[in-house]
Amino acid sequence: MSQDAFLAKRHVSRQLRLTYLAPGVIKRLVNKREVPAVTPLKPTYVAALPWHGQPERVID
Repeated sequence: MSQDAFLAKRHVSRQLRLTYLAPGVIKRLVNKREVPAVTPLKPTYVAALPWHGQPERVID
């Protein structure tokens, strides 16, 4: 596998994890009601958590 293919696969994998974010978290992030301190990668790591535990982990 080439380096470009590996990076593309990793990027797509990270983006797909965002589909597991709780609807309330997505709504708050999309409506920009949160501080800009939320990094783009933080929600991808939190997506594996249950929905009820996501808001306090994404939005400090």
